[in-house]
Amino acid sequence: MWQRKKLLRLNKELANMAALDKLYDSRTDHTEGDHRAYIARQIRRWEIMAEIAKLGAKTKILGLSKLRRTRLLRRRKAPAMLVTRP
Repeated sequence: MWQRKKLLRLNKELANMAALDKLYDSRTDHTEGDHRAYIARQIRRWEIMAEIAKLGAKTKILGLSKLRRTRLLRRRKAPAMLVTRP
């Protein structure tokens, strides 16, 4: 459960950075502070991507969570019977 909350928080942070980068790209009159903020966002983005990759590796090591196992079992349907007509 904590992994899901952390992933949601990280994804929200990435979305906020994307919005700020979009504003940065649309402007032409950048100040030194704008450039430094952009660089800081890029560094943080790399850190976030590393955290997400680490969480993904932990999830694979721990196996599927109980919730995901339940969802997969619900989706799985019995195989259709093959009916052949003479």
